[in-house]
Amino acid sequence: MTESRVSHRIALHKEYWKRRPVAYPPTSFRCGDFFIARHFSAALPLLVPGKRITTEMLDVDAFLGDYERMFNEFEDVGQSAFWTAEPYTGVPWTEAILGCEVHAGGAGFTAEPWMESLDQIDELRFDPDNRWVKKYWERQNTVTSSSHVFALPPPPVHGSVANPELSLDLVAGLPAGIQQFNCLFPGLSLE
Repeated sequence: MTESRVSHRIALHKEYWKRRPVAYPPTSFRCGDFFIARHFSAALPLLVPGKRITTEMLDVDAFLGDYERMFNEFEDVGQSAFWTAEPYTGVPWTEAILGCEVHAGGAGFTAEPWMESLDQIDELRFDPDNRWVKKYWERQNTVTSSSHVFALPPPPVHGSVANPELSLDLVAGLPAGIQQFNCLFPGLSLE
């Protein structure tokens, strides 16, 4: 990406968010398969229905080629937003970090809940030594040290955005649930 394209995008974004007239709004869309998990060729062997997914199965280096390809596809169609190297978006990261098992389907992944009711919310703990947290940061560090400079999204609250059912199930109208979740991810508010 040339410096002039970056400057143009920055100017477009600034004007748009200041609610000033712009020729067109910043746009972004995904090229390729409708199912996000299948955007990563490195993950296709994992998409076996019912297969339990562990962090050891996610070879971070194997995904770098996919990030390069997706970035180039994004640039080739002339999108005006900024492309970000998201964590492998098929994985429900937040749920995995909070203790859920991850299982594959034919087109994506699901998290198996371990809580039977919201009465167990006090059992939620954030452990920085959790293997999913470590895998997430391994991925972040690998992508930022790759040959290409990619923008990165914020830490794994991304998973709760991709899977809003988690947020809805946790809060379910219970103020205590909201407070617990906000303590796990400072800076994210579900209120």
